[in-house]
Order: sequence, then structure tokens, then C-alpha cells
Amino acid sequence: MTKIRNIAVIVAGGSGSRSQLKIPKQYFAINNKTILEHTLACFLHHSDIDYIQVVIGQNQNDDYIKATHNIIDNQ
Repeated sequence: MTKIRNIAVIVAGGSGSRSQLKIPKQYFAINNKTILEHTLACFLHHSDIDYIQVVIGQNQNDDYIKATHNIIDNQ
């Protein structure tokens, strides 16, 4: 029998226009970590999550890599 997998989908593709920031809010830093890093950490350390898929906006590849390289390198 196949084990049911729990997949977290983090939708982080917004432009941040409603937050009135100059950058998308998922890349805004709080306590020296982006909101995306805080979100990823919650799921990375959750024992019931088997896989994480982050959905980012068009042309946000560089921002995503900058925001997540520390957390990914430490796994």
C-alpha cells in the first residue's frame, strides 16, 4: 500500500502591491529573515510534511534564490 504523502504548497508569487512595500512582501525581512524564510522553516521542521513546493511569481527567480539560499544550504 502506498503511503499518503503530505505536501505543503506555499504560494509566494504576489507582487506586494497591497502592502505598499517596494518589494513583494514574501521577500520583506523580519528579524533578519524574509517572510518566505520564516514560512519555509515552519514546514521544513514539521514532522508530517513530506514535500514542499513553493510557487513564485514570474521574474522572481533571483529574489527567491537570495531569500532561500541560507535555509536551503543548512538542510
